[in-house]
Amino acid sequence: MRKKIFIAIIIVFNLILLEFACYFLIKPIQLKYSNVEKYLNISGNIKDKIISKEYRSFIPYLRSKDQYDDKEYITLIKEQDYFFNQLQSFSKKKKLNILIQGDSWGESLNMKDVFKTYSDVSKKNNFGLINASISSYSITPYYHQVKILYNQFGINPNIVILIFDQTDIGDELYRYNTFLNKDQNILFEYFNNKIYTDLSINNLNSVKIFLFLKNFYLKEKNRYNYSHFQNINNICKKLFFRFFIKTPIVLTPLTYGINGEEKLLISKVIENYINAVFNNKEVEKLFFVIHPLKKHTTGEYKFSNRLILKDVINKSKYKNKIRLVDFFNKPVNSYEFKKNDIFSHPTKKYYKNKFWPTIFEKILN
Repeated sequence: MRKKIFIAIIIVFNLILLEFACYFLIKPIQLKYSNVEKYLNISGNIKDKIISKEYRSFIPYLRSKDQYDDKEYITLIKEQDYFFNQLQSFSKKKKLNILIQGDSWGESLNMKDVFKTYSDVSKKNNFGLINASISSYSITPYYHQVKILYNQFGINPNIVILIFDQTDIGDELYRYNTFLNKDQNILFEYFNNKIYTDLSINNLNSVKIFLFLKNFYLKEKNRYNYSHFQNINNICKKLFFRFFIKTPIVLTPLTYGINGEEKLLISKVIENYINAVFNNKEVEKLFFVIHPLKKHTTGEYKFSNRLILKDVINKSKYKNKIRLVDFFNKPVNSYEFKKNDIFSHPTKKYYKNKFWPTIFEKILN
């Protein structure tokens, strides 16, 4: 009898110890996901209001309200501004109507000083200017976004500029391929939402850990439409790069390159984007802007988006209407990157004095 009591005490003690350990494990996970959930809820509510049902499942999120707080960036006034904003309105009377797409590099045009400069430049030179850049977007979201801008909002540019960031390749391979298949995306979103709800309900922390691991596994499986073997291999790969290599997986193609199947996928989404842009007969030219990251300038990154982009452009029926604004092969001291930024974003000064002036000089001359 005493032996049974002792075993029961040991079991209870271990369960308490497990629950205590899970408490410290679950807290940072809950904090991270609660912040993401809050942002996605705000973004989703605005998205549901301004984007029609036909398109909104293909748009992952909108701009962050916290970013546009009138400190470094402008304040977004209308709900529509969370999807795109006007520096100067479009008009058929304007010499040019320029649409800009991109990720955080493109959003730099909405930094207060830069915004003021190019609002004045566009007014002085009589051209319309719209910025639709959203942080962490890549080619697939750009593809869906440009169709929405054309078909729902009636945006008809004659010049389109795409800031094609080096991280877009990793984003396509590891984040946004789910948006290529509607049914796949529905399952991905279901398990993604399950993560948030199961973390927030009243439950044992050990149970929350179990549910989190289960939902995360099924979310990743449906994100890529993987078999169980492929999914386990992919999760192990992500954990290895995050905890041992200390590199986000979206940056790994720049170090290790991509295989033939991945190249075909990236080539196809770029081709689809180009075709979608020129589906609007008003468009006369498409400018791709490419820029190295810091580790490209030091030789640590061997792979870039340049060759794959040039290959797609050369094969495109629209190649005579496509231009490249290429920041590669400049003197190393001409670049200015933020310190300790793993994604190598330029400084505000560089955006204002070198990045945007170079782009607009190519377009206006």
